[in-house]
Amino acid sequence: MNEQIHFTGQYLAYKNVYADYRKSRNKDKFYEEHRAELSLYDTALRTLKEKSAGNKLPSMKALYAENERELRTVSANIDIILGKSHEEKQQIEKEQNL
Repeated sequence: MNEQIHFTGQYLAYKNVYADYRKSRNKDKFYEEHRAELSLYDTALRTLKEKSAGNKLPSMKALYAENERELRTVSANIDIILGKSHEEKQQIEKEQNL
């Protein structure tokens, strides 16, 4: 999930550079001046397409929501494994807020 968030961020960050490259009259010069950004964009796009298997790319908001759900699930599983009850967790949170 974190990898997908990372590449989506790269894709969005350099999307405008790629659009400017496509519009430029001197593509070779533009490419040389923006080689690093275009390379990061290309890598991000390629990776996201592989992971999406032809489906629409998810938004950053959706990715963060999915990541948050996964973290909560992991946290709950750890609490179960360690034997912490829900009430104990609420008491700890209450004490931390005071």
